[in-house]
Amino acid sequence: MIGRHGRVARTPVSPADPTVLPAPRQPAGRLAAQLSAVVDGRERSSREEIMRFADALLDAPTYHERWRHQRAVTRILDWLETFPGEDWQTRWQLRRVL
Repeated sequence: MIGRHGRVARTPVSPADPTVLPAPRQPAGRLAAQLSAVVDGRERSSREEIMRFADALLDAPTYHERWRHQRAVTRILDWLETFPGEDWQTRWQLRRVL
């Protein structure tokens, strides 16, 4: 890794280091339930709802950050509309196939 003023030495993280705590493992069924809970009901959201969800991800945004974020979401949704499908999720999955 190269820093601004030359090389920066980085020591790899060791699992033997007591200050490094591993993330707790979740059962596969529980993780799948959490993921489906996040997705359920949003695949048929309108553009306005998706914009509100995206705006909620920003923490104290400036006008310019909000404008860039909205522009990016608009471009992605415009691109997804070029694929067949009745909802955003289907279009997202079909983009890999076509």
